Amino acid sequence: MNCGTCGAVADGYVCHYCGNSTEKVQGSQDEMPALAEFHQMLDGHDKEKQVELLRNGFLPSDTQALIEAGLRCIPLLHSEEYDTITPASKGRLLAIVTKLRLMKPDAQIERAVTEFERNLKQQKKASRRVDLIILIMGLIILAGIVWVIWYFTKG
Repeated sequence: MNCGTCGAVADGYVCHYCGNSTEKVQGSQDEMPALAEFHQMLDGHDKEKQVELLRNGFLPSDTQALIEAGLRCIPLLHSEEYDTITPASKGRLLAIVTKLRLMKPDAQIERAVTEFERNLKQQKKASRRVDLIILIMGLIILAGIVWVIWYFTKG
């Protein structure tokens, strides 16, 4: 069977080239196994491919599978890969939150959305702290350079 999105040969629930679901996913009962396959596949790729898959890969429609996708995204949101994995997982989690908000509201969806948004805010705070530390370090280095120039050029 071929992937309906990219045309690559796909024998499971998820295309291992583009990360989208295959024709094997027929309904909500297939989305949890497809999500498990997607995340297993994600772990087997290098960082560049992981970023591509997080941005464009399989995103379930079933409420339970969508919440599970969000939960699996949270550890990636706080990844050490600040410049690659974190922004991709943030975008994926934002897409999940948007899909959940478009569904018929219930207590479980509201709890999930609240938790996901809390994690997104934590990531944003951490990102700002890192940016501030980098700015301060840059200013310290610049001040050091100015001081050295001043010290060696004074009278």
